[in-house]
Amino acid sequence: MNAEQEEYEVAIMRKRINSLWIVLSLVFVVILNIIIFLINTNFTTTFWVSYGFIHFAYLMLVISSSSMPKAKNELVFGYPLIYVSSLYFICAFLIGSIFIYFKNASFISSFIPQLIIAGLYVQAYISNIIINEKTISNEIESQYHISYIKNAASELSLLMVQSTDPIVKKKLEKLYDSFRSSQVKSYPSLFEIEERIKQHLQILKANLQTNDYSEVNHVIETINGLLMERNGKISGMH
Repeated sequence: MNAEQEEYEVAIMRKRINSLWIVLSLVFVVILNIIIFLINTNFTTTFWVSYGFIHFAYLMLVISSSSMPKAKNELVFGYPLIYVSSLYFICAFLIGSIFIYFKNASFISSFIPQLIIAGLYVQAYISNIIINEKTISNEIESQYHISYIKNAASELSLLMVQSTDPIVKKKLEKLYDSFRSSQVKSYPSLFEIEERIKQHLQILKANLQTNDYSEVNHVIETINGLLMERNGKISGMH
């Protein structure tokens, strides 16, 4: 079986799992509605408020459960998102069940408790999305800067080949060795200086292409100074 066939079979299996999950979710909703409408015959405003919030809570539980591995890893106040969604559904279901069969309850008394717990849940849910987006963004930025030493060394190796001046080539080799011996791990406090190094590498590349060796020497010294500053800051962190 080749890679394409494996990917196709995995995709088919995922579709089947998703379909079964949808069927399972609908079965619960159908059974719940049958029980509710068989037992209850007095469809007041309080009934529809409770009915609506119960179904909203269940919808959010299904959405959280549809990506179980991700939902288990996403934390809200230290608890997995799936647990928070389950807790919200249980609370909404219990409160809703009480008011569905408490026929003399007013609209306000049934609506406000549901609104409060729904508001708390939605706030926690949105906060979770914001935190996850920020975490992903930070990880991408951190990974980008971690790979910068390797990328810079690789770019310098190409510039060494392009250089025809033996003195400049020797300086490039020395700068290359400095990059190769530098700490690969990066920190947010180093991002600014790393960006400056990248900018000067581009300037160095442009100067080599125009054979402006007087400026090349100056840029190499600048890059070397910035690199030494970066490495010094890393040493101070340990």
